[in-house]
Amino acid sequence: MNEREQIKQVWKQEYNEAAEAAAKTERSGNYYQAAELWKKAKEKALNLSQKEWCKRRYQYCISWASRREK
Repeated sequence: MNEREQIKQVWKQEYNEAAEAAAKTERSGNYYQAAELWKKAKEKALNLSQKEWCKRRYQYCISWASRREK
């Protein structure tokens, strides 16, 4: 495995870990924290599809967090 492939593997692992943490936090109902984790996962996304998914989850969590405060 060359250096570029190794870097891609590390980023893929970091994205997967960030997205899993965000999803777990979201399922537990901690929407503000989940939104922040989705934002971090977006920074690690490897493609536009992943970035868009993280963006939508972030927006969803912010929406639910603001509803719960009312």
